[in-house]
Amino acid sequence: MILPWIDKERYIQNLFERGDQCAMDKFYMEYADYLTGVCARYISNEDQLKDVLQESFIRIFTNIHQFEYRGKGSLKAWMTKVVINEALQQLRKEEA
Repeated sequence: MILPWIDKERYIQNLFERGDQCAMDKFYMEYADYLTGVCARYISNEDQLKDVLQESFIRIFTNIHQFEYRGKGSLKAWMTKVVINEALQQLRKEEA
């Protein structure tokens, strides 16, 4: 549980920066439901949705060190963009 009076995004980013082992778990617990909802707006097939989310989390976790914190909401906006891009990429594959 993250304390309600601190900036969750900054706290999680600091965990990643320090190499804390629980950073991924805290990130996942905090944002998995939200990102699933974002992805579900684009992907209706449950198996594809899981695949897109998995790829999104891999991309987020491997690129989090390149993320530049710009204030409250910036991490959420960045990870939302990652999920949307992954979903759109999946839809493009289906069309081809």
